[in-house]
Amino acid sequence: MIFSTNITVFRKSNPYLEQFVMNKNLTNLPDEYSVYMYYNIEGNPRYHGYAVLSNEGKTSVLSEVTYPPYGFVLTMQNSECPDKRLTDISYFANFQYDTEWEVDLHLNPLPTWLHYSPGDYRTKEDIRRAISLNKGDL
Repeated sequence: MIFSTNITVFRKSNPYLEQFVMNKNLTNLPDEYSVYMYYNIEGNPRYHGYAVLSNEGKTSVLSEVTYPPYGFVLTMQNSECPDKRLTDISYFANFQYDTEWEVDLHLNPLPTWLHYSPGDYRTKEDIRRAISLNKGDL
């Protein structure tokens, strides 16, 4: 899903990820990558390729796919998690292809109201408040 939201350069820039997806016997992701998941039942689907976010002094390089009821975020280049409410599922990469394991994820429900804002999980009210506070700056 992440590859489908990105252009060809993404594949060429991340050859290990391409190998990982294409070879079911590969395990382990390099430390530079992390995969996060959340529950999404409010808002809009979101498909966002390579993006760089800077928020409160931390920078995240990421790609995001949200199609209810789930959302997935891939961070790259040892980036920090863009939101502490995301659940890290990177350890799934350590399992063999045919492993069966019961996992309780405790996913947080996060809304996705803005189509073109990866990593933004504000409520409608939070977005309205931000717009209202910044009207004078336009």
